[in-house]
Amino acid sequence: MKKTIVFIISTVMIICVITVSKFYELRDRKLQIDDFNLKYEKYLDKEITGREIATIINQAVDDNEQNYITKDKNGKYIQDDEKSINIEVKITEFKEEQIYEMEKLYNGGMDEFVKYYGSINFKCVQIRYNSKGRVKYMLFEQILS
Repeated sequence: MKKTIVFIISTVMIICVITVSKFYELRDRKLQIDDFNLKYEKYLDKEITGREIATIINQAVDDNEQNYITKDKNGKYIQDDEKSINIEVKITEFKEEQIYEMEKLYNGGMDEFVKYYGSINFKCVQIRYNSKGRVKYMLFEQILS
């Protein structure tokens, strides 16, 4: 009888410990996602300059490299829905819209981008999230005055 009670109490304690540890693990993962998203969500519907977009692209490239996102033969990040982030910039020149992926801007030289578009205003018009609620895509559009 005594052994049965000890066994039941031990089993209940083990289940409680596992449940509490899972709760804290999920909470920590949620906090990490929230911290990551905050870096990017603060730009949604805000007017920023091309200089700030260069900073955001550099941050996204750093995040992709820290998460070991691989590149294809053209130097473009292979989209991993769990970990990668992709940024596109829509620029209007001579009434023609062109969308540039962050890799093209980054590999073409952020200095050149800042030189030509550093003082031009842009607005983040779209953010998409992956299945875990982490930012995976942002679109910035040039604001025409």
